Amino acid sequence: ATTDRMLLLDCYALAVMEENASMGRVVTAPTNGAAGVVPAVLAYYLRHLRPLQSPEHQQGPEEFLFTAAAVGILAKENACISGAAGGCQAEVGTASAMA
Repeated sequence: ATTDRMLLLDCYALAVMEENASMGRVVTAPTNGAAGVVPAVLAYYLRHLRPLQSPEHQQGPEEFLFTAAAVGILAKENACISGAAGGCQAEVGTASAMA
């Protein structure tokens, strides 16, 4: 079951990265190099976890995105999020914290 969940997350992230690589439009969060992390977690939640929750506990994408933005702002103001300056770990680490 855990392997299936990880495969779905990987597929969602790879889909965003493929769109980015083919010069499509993506939202960079926090950077283009890590653009698949946040949308993958959001898509997984909306498609697979949210339907399992009771209606009073379901949250929309707004709460997720506001929280991700707050974490991203904290990272931007207090750390390095650029892959060029901080390496891939800075990009993906920030994106993982945002998700």
